[in-house]
Amino acid sequence: MMSLDQSDEGHEGYKRLGQIASRLKAGEKVEPVMVRDLVRWFGAEYRESYINDLIRDALFQNNLRVEPGLNQARIDGLSVCPGTS
Repeated sequence: MMSLDQSDEGHEGYKRLGQIASRLKAGEKVEPVMVRDLVRWFGAEYRESYINDLIRDALFQNNLRVEPGLNQARIDGLSVCPGTS
């Protein structure tokens, strides 16, 4: 598990995915997230392996998954869903 403080570029991504997880847990619907935006939340412009690792870690920590999988998703489409327990 990775650890970031608020000054780290990826902090925004962890924060936003945490908010999405809270909304889903409360039974609210969330809008699909574009991969482009998700990657930017983690301080990057491209899906590099390090960024993919950060995103996967943040999804795991918040018990979330994405559909389709992160590597299969087009840059402009992705849905964040509750993970499987």
